[in-house]
Amino acid sequence: MDRAAWLEDRRRIAIERMDGFAPTYDREWGDVPDTHRRIVAGIVASLPAGAPVLDIPCGTGKYFPMLLAAGMHVTGVDRSRAMLERAREKFPDVALRDGELQDLDTRAAYDAVLCIDAMEYVPPEDWIAVARNLRRAARPGAPLYLTVELAEAADVEREYAEARDLGMPVVPGECVVGGGYHYYPGRERALAWLADAGIVVDREETGDDYLHVVGHRG
Repeated sequence: MDRAAWLEDRRRIAIERMDGFAPTYDREWGDVPDTHRRIVAGIVASLPAGAPVLDIPCGTGKYFPMLLAAGMHVTGVDRSRAMLERAREKFPDVALRDGELQDLDTRAAYDAVLCIDAMEYVPPEDWIAVARNLRRAARPGAPLYLTVELAEAADVEREYAEARDLGMPVVPGECVVGGGYHYYPGRERALAWLADAGIVVDREETGDDYLHVVGHRG
């Protein structure tokens, strides 16, 4: 099985799954975890009113209330059109557009960039390129907030072995659950890749099953 074609199929399935989740997403997954909320609040508090903030992928606008309440000028980007439609219904005045992390080509436009609960959908081939895209979108000194989902090593290894047995062209760290896709690079590799992408890590912590990284463009 060709890996590039397989990854493209995983991407298509992931978008379809997100589209399917859109009508019930807020009810089932709309709560903001404590660690995420605290870090976003800290970033917002460091910015002046009216600061441009990029939220990618924004989903249904889960973090928009926090950003808008602080007077931020928000731009949301997501690859799921159904998620964007839901966000547009709730926040008609927010600038929204269809797009993927891999295609982000904005340059030095934002005073903060948020990429929350998303890097787990990025395959290893694209990881550094996506981090570079996020870095490029931020103005010098602007905070970049990324989360990296964590998982038990034994669980990841088991799912990797199962996928290999089925003939899938997976690499270590990849999990295919119910036809979906997750990639778990682990802390050390994620931090190394961020450094390779030119992102300086200012602080990191773990909480709510994620590694939380706040940095800036180096």
